[in-house]
Amino acid sequence: MKPILLTILSVVLISSCASAPENIKALPHQDEVYSNYSCEEIEIEHLRIKDAVAEATGQQRAARKKDKALLILFPAALLLKDDDKETAVQLAQLKGQLESIERVSASKGC
Repeated sequence: MKPILLTILSVVLISSCASAPENIKALPHQDEVYSNYSCEEIEIEHLRIKDAVAEATGQQRAARKKDKALLILFPAALLLKDDDKETAVQLAQLKGQLESIERVSASKGC
């Protein structure tokens, strides 16, 4: 009985860790947002979004690293921590914007 409880507890604790940034899928974003942009505007916005994706990826990695440290040092703390998914959602939105602007850029031949 104890091995089953330990297994269940381990799964619960590990699943409460922040997701790895590379495992966060892009949320759909409408290409129409960028359809009236010139190639120059697309390039500027593309750079802005890429920078934002890089920043959000770093924040997500830091959250995951912190959660893993908590798991090792204080496993019960993960059960009590706030389930803050804001960074993951922001990263998914930014990834969707990046995919969208890249599609529009390609379709316009920028």
